[in-house]
Amino acid sequence: MAAGTVQSVPFEDGASATVVPAPTLTRAETNSYLLNLSIPYGPTGVSPTLTIGEVQTLPAGQDATATIDAGTEENTYEINLGIPNGVGLAAYGGLYSNSNNPISTTADVASQIDLPSVMPNSNLTTNNNEIVISEAGSYEITYSVVLTPTLASTIQVYAQDNGVEIAESNITIALTAGQNIILNKNIITNIYTNSNIDLVIESNQTDTVNVTSCALTIKKLDSIN
Repeated sequence: MAAGTVQSVPFEDGASATVVPAPTLTRAETNSYLLNLSIPYGPTGVSPTLTIGEVQTLPAGQDATATIDAGTEENTYEINLGIPNGVGLAAYGGLYSNSNNPISTTADVASQIDLPSVMPNSNLTTNNNEIVISEAGSYEITYSVVLTPTLASTIQVYAQDNGVEIAESNITIALTAGQNIILNKNIITNIYTNSNIDLVIESNQTDTVNVTSCALTIKKLDSIN
């Protein structure tokens, strides 16, 4: 015995079943049969009316939700939705200067670069040329410096975390006297709570290095323990 056809019929016709011989392909299949079923569908009902009910914005990272509640009238229903916010940056900010800033360097001593202007920021603060980190995490640090040394020299530019060089941020380059150059760097590093990030320049000469433009930005990418 095997299943044959299954069909829907009007409600008033009732259910029925028939057994018929199966088509034979070999002599061994002469005792094969098919079971055919007729199943009535229910009477026609009233189609429900669906409307959008309450739509809520959920915090970023939560799962979307959906519920259906009975409406105020018969056969009406409301679909309520919860839609999570998009995931944005947890913290960001920056400092910059567009003014000529002559920095008097002492050979092999780091000098902080003046960054008096504040960019828009969130969940971090700024203080005296430094960006103050309040939440530990993996951060992207980006900087750009336009500078010209008075003397031929080897120049280093790098970011500091509480006065300690962030090694991967270092750019070291040999320049001729009066050579103008743009230095750019982008890194990802772990930074911890109460860190003060600034940008410094270091020369192997006692010199005057003119910094004509500079920017330092920080973006939090992820949390760490």
